[in-house]
Amino acid sequence: AAAMSDGRIIISEIGEFGKDGDGKIVQITVDGEKKVIADTGLNDPKGLIVEGNTIYVTDNDEVKKVSMTGEVETWLTPEDFPEKPQFLNDITSDNNVIYISDSGDLLNGKGGGSILKVDSDKKVTVLVDETNESSIRSPNGLSTHQDGYLTFNDFENGFLFRVSLSDLKVEKIGEGYGGADG
Repeated sequence: AAAMSDGRIIISEIGEFGKDGDGKIVQITVDGEKKVIADTGLNDPKGLIVEGNTIYVTDNDEVKKVSMTGEVETWLTPEDFPEKPQFLNDITSDNNVIYISDSGDLLNGKGGGSILKVDSDKKVTVLVDETNESSIRSPNGLSTHQDGYLTFNDFENGFLFRVSLSDLKVEKIGEGYGGADG
């Protein structure tokens, strides 16, 4: 979900997990009114951010752009990533950089996840994965609310991490969050 400055909340609805074509992006107004923004062109939309009048949402192994009037287009394809994504999950941004969690083989508990960085030229690189910190398994929720750091949780092991964006040093800052999500 993304909270807008005017009080609206934009949410993604996966629909039936694994069923293509039934995902939605919905707006909830301050008075509780529900409005479907987009209900075609989405499979299992998960994390989203709103930049201006554009919603960026992870959708299986792609990232889609959705306009506030409901037009859906693919922004990043699997081929745009350094390796084919397994389970794109959350997305956040900071200073013209977008961060995306790939939760790896989340459904089978086999790790292999990473956090990806998308620069202003739409170039996708791996920010961190198990080569930076061996206990990174299935990164999920992302936050850039602490200047200079990206905080993330790991669904598989329940750890809470933060990575310094200046030197990519990963630090475990908490644990015990079973099935840690958004």
